[in-house]
Amino acid sequence: MGEMADEAIDQSLNAHWDYEDDMEWRFDEGPDDHFGRSLGRGFLTPLQKQEFAHRQSMKRAEQAFKTHKNTGETRTTMTTKTTKTTRVEVVTPECRVSYPNVFTPSKVNKNDPNEKPFYNLQMLFRTKDTKESLARGEKSVDIEPLKQAVRQVMTEKFGPREQGKWPKCRFPFRDGMETEKKDKEGFGEGVVFCSAKSEQKPGVVNQQVQPILDPAEFYGGCYARVALTVYWYDKAGNRGVAFGLSHVQKVRDGEPFSGRIKAEDAFDAIPMPDGPTDASDPMSGGEQTGGAPASGGGPTDL
Repeated sequence: MGEMADEAIDQSLNAHWDYEDDMEWRFDEGPDDHFGRSLGRGFLTPLQKQEFAHRQSMKRAEQAFKTHKNTGETRTTMTTKTTKTTRVEVVTPECRVSYPNVFTPSKVNKNDPNEKPFYNLQMLFRTKDTKESLARGEKSVDIEPLKQAVRQVMTEKFGPREQGKWPKCRFPFRDGMETEKKDKEGFGEGVVFCSAKSEQKPGVVNQQVQPILDPAEFYGGCYARVALTVYWYDKAGNRGVAFGLSHVQKVRDGEPFSGRIKAEDAFDAIPMPDGPTDASDPMSGGEQTGGAPASGGGPTDL
């Protein structure tokens, strides 16, 4: 049955899936509906289901960035059956990534067993050029399409703003000059930042819309575009418009935010000796031919 399930996973990549209400999968059976029946009857192991979900996520990421070739293009969907909440899909302009958790979910309070982990990241948008940003190769971007998407959600929910029916609520845009952020790497003057999160693992792709599998390739400080779902929330006394994290496309590398410099910048090149190395000296780079491993013994040995 395991081999049959693995084969079904490969075959099902051409099947059609819809994602509803953030949590519910619905399979639209195509000509070959074998996998749909196998999944519904529990023939797949949890690991196979997880692998299938991940591969489908990557496929949706590829489709998302191929479909939204124009940054800021939006698509409106009615995704919540009960409340008919309007959700708007939009792809951001280039942003710098901060605190990414796109391969493994994270918690705000790691010691709270009741807190749900989320995949999340912060998006830093350069909205005003500075000498420092230009030196890094950053150019200002227009985030008006993101604001328009937020206004669209609010208008669908409460009517035009001019009618004065919009309640006091939270919006996702924050100033990079906020007291607790302005001195952190990537924040500061001319930056607007936003957060996005999701319970579902996002697809992460490169410039060629191919999956990025190594977490080290996507880090705080690199540049990306992000496929977002813009939606209204009202929970536990907090309400407003938020960004849901759908998929991420790495655009280019950048200086890492970790405070660490690159390895090639940490050292000078060491001149190689002209003659042969001394094989008896373990520090010479020659081959050790036997005996106990070299070890220090003096008081300065750490």
